[in-house]
Amino acid sequence: MKLSRAIILLGLLTGFLALTASAVPPARAQERPTLTVKACHICDEGLPQETATPQPVVRAVLFWMDGCPHCHEVLENVLPPLREKYGKQLEILLIEVVSMDDADRLYEVAAAYGIPRERVGVPFLVIGEQVLIGSAQIPAELPGLIESYLTQGGLDWPDIRGLSAAETARIRETKLHPRLVRSLGVSHLPQITGTRL
Repeated sequence: MKLSRAIILLGLLTGFLALTASAVPPARAQERPTLTVKACHICDEGLPQETATPQPVVRAVLFWMDGCPHCHEVLENVLPPLREKYGKQLEILLIEVVSMDDADRLYEVAAAYGIPRERVGVPFLVIGEQVLIGSAQIPAELPGLIESYLTQGGLDWPDIRGLSAAETARIRETKLHPRLVRSLGVSHLPQITGTRL
């Protein structure tokens, strides 16, 4: 009797296994994804290369003075939203005017752009071949100029004597006044930097 029970139980178990096996089709070899990578470990040949094109960048120079309420309006309320919107696509070099030599340098730059000495003031922003002066003109015109230059493929540093590639590289490493660091945000200092020339 025990043998017949074992045979019946074995038959039931075999039947159950046959039903489950027929309900789930076996996986086919061609349905399984295969990963094949052929690459030279020295030159990375065969590996996918990043083909993203670099984003255009607009660069400008802003002359400013500590204690100037119009300058701080631009530095604290105009530039941060633009920095947020454009990120690494906007680089503004801040040049603080501290001494008479700095002021003379600003007058020299203004004269190169056809601006008479009596119209020169801070904040004084140079973007491309244009100059924007004051806390009214800069926020009114700068966003449109940024958009325009980005659609044209970007804009390099203005042609200002002393702002060669070596100068701008050195300037990018300078530190801003602590109050400006707080207002502009520490995380984006490479995009908005400052110095005295």
